[in-house]
Amino acid sequence: MVGGGATSFSDIPNGSGSGSAAREEREAAFLALRSSTLLDVLASPQLECSSERIVFDAVCRWLAGAGGGGGGASTGGEGCEDEDGRVVRMAFLDCICWHLLPADFLEGTVANHPAFACVQAEVDASVAEG
Repeated sequence: MVGGGATSFSDIPNGSGSGSAAREEREAAFLALRSSTLLDVLASPQLECSSERIVFDAVCRWLAGAGGGGGGASTGGEGCEDEDGRVVRMAFLDCICWHLLPADFLEGTVANHPAFACVQAEVDASVAEG
């Protein structure tokens, strides 16, 4: 995923349902990424994605997996309950192109998403800035 050339979220599984062993391995590898690595990917001008919703969903899955005993943020003490967790979540907020998400998605899904509950005021401000 972080190799040479363009980076794409298209081969990251969506985290739902059962899948092949290879798909589950890719999901586990994705959830095990360090926050700095994922942030680098998200900030890359070479990132290719057909929809910003894919980016949002991937970030939310990573945050949920990281905070729920998976890889990612849990390895660095970056849960939502401490200041480091807030900083990490804010960094991810800055990587989402809010203006590319439809208004109904912002209102119905983003506004109350548990991945960003501890930074809800910041989510509202980021969405408003779009």
